[in-house]
Amino acid sequence: MTVSIIIPAWNAESTLRETINSALSQSEANEIIVVDDGSTDRTFLIAKSFGRHVTCLTGPNNGVAVARNRGFAASSGEWIQFLDSDDLLTPGTLSQRVDALLSQSADVAVTHWTEFHGAADDENGAHVPRIANWERLHQDGYANACATSFWAPPAALLYRRSVVERIGGFRGSVSPIEDARFLFDAANLGAKFCPVDTVGALYRVLPDSFSRRNPSHFALAVLKNGQDIEATWRSSGPLNAKQTAALIEIYNGAACMLFRSRREEFRTAVDAIHQLHGTPGRYARYAAIASRVVGMNAARNAFALLGR
Repeated sequence: MTVSIIIPAWNAESTLRETINSALSQSEANEIIVVDDGSTDRTFLIAKSFGRHVTCLTGPNNGVAVARNRGFAASSGEWIQFLDSDDLLTPGTLSQRVDALLSQSADVAVTHWTEFHGAADDENGAHVPRIANWERLHQDGYANACATSFWAPPAALLYRRSVVERIGGFRGSVSPIEDARFLFDAANLGAKFCPVDTVGALYRVLPDSFSRRNPSHFALAVLKNGQDIEATWRSSGPLNAKQTAALIEIYNGAACMLFRSRREEFRTAVDAIHQLHGTPGRYARYAAIASRVVGMNAARNAFALLGR
């Protein structure tokens, strides 16, 4: 069985070497492709320093979705591992994932992962274990769960190539949550998931992550993703109860984030909930009332004074 590891990288000189080494340590890694996404530091030189062991692509900065898609187009493996340039694979995890996929005739392997800050080998650093929420997956169904609360970082997932081909690529239109949307797309196409009950990845939490730097853009992506998922589901027929509940959950989360970011699109999210004959959560409901009475800025200022 052949596995291709695809690593998109942008200005990743401080972490890329460690990430590539974690990929090279995998006995199942037949192909490692680094896609330099227009870096202005030593990212490309570091990737090239591994010689024949790593295939290096480079080009202008077009975002992680384009970089992953480019890497996949250049790959040949039957199984596809997307690995961000600051995350790590744990020893032996690809072998465990492939074994699980083959034994269960599945399409997507999901491991547990550990979040960490700073250096992965820093014993004094914060390491937080994360467990894939399989109960929610089975309770709500794959697509409904992946639309809302079931998530794992790309480093904790291994995809069958045919599934990636059917999805058609990562969607830059919902950046920076394109990896969550990709997982949903796999589930919505009927891909079979299988659990791998080990910690398979180390997921680096950055203090200046995009969601922290630009919460407004993140919230807009959540709203756009909800609208796209709703359109996808409606194209197949009327929404069922679980789909409706999932969409209300998405829109409610988007509404809360957009209100905190003082974005007028907050009202779009609330309206979407009403159009589904749902009721916004308490926070969004009170925010909608307050913004109608005193305006968005005054309402947000009042909520901020209350610590909300």
